[in-house]
Amino acid sequence: MRVEQVNGVWVARSLSMMNLVSNRLSNLAILEINTGLEVPEDFLSQRTLTDVAFREAELQKLRAQID
Repeated sequence: MRVEQVNGVWVARSLSMMNLVSNRLSNLAILEINTGLEVPEDFLSQRTLTDVAFREAELQKLRAQID
């Protein structure tokens, strides 16, 4: 695991996970990190997981903060 501080927040930039059942190794590399985004409380709900149209509309708002 590689950890570094980005804008005062400690984040993992690289992770390795071992599946003990299948004996497979997975690696995850985080290439871009955005901190300080305003995430509306409605986004962190069951509806976001089940309603594709709602999720995409909310994601568009988050993406606009990045650009």
